Amino acid sequence: MNLNIFVMNSEDLIQKIVKSVENNLPRFSGINKIFLVLLNIENIQIKIVFWRPRNYTLVAHNHEVPKSEDSEMFLITSYHDSCWRYDGFSFLNKFSRTQKENIQILSTEIIELKECSIDSSEKFFSIK
Repeated sequence: MNLNIFVMNSEDLIQKIVKSVENNLPRFSGINKIFLVLLNIENIQIKIVFWRPRNYTLVAHNHEVPKSEDSEMFLITSYHDSCWRYDGFSFLNKFSRTQKENIQILSTEIIELKECSIDSSEKFFSIK
């Protein structure tokens, strides 16, 4: 699925992404399915992962996350029922106001995973 390339401010971006997640990845979607969004913020590409295996929604991103050899790692910003719509996007606060006014959604897609896990500290989500 592709939302085409949209340039927008962070508030509009969050609303658009939340709507897409809710429409394309309903709660109880299973443990091996994620919704992946690829953003561009001033030539920095960031992946955001949404995982909804049960009633809760996990939101994680790969901005400034250490690399792993055997899986792709994402920093968890939210893992609960409803507040994911707000605190899941808190990492955008690291960017300046000017940067947040020109965010591009490059792509979105539903991905079936072979494997995924949350580390014991519940800080990182990894996918294979």
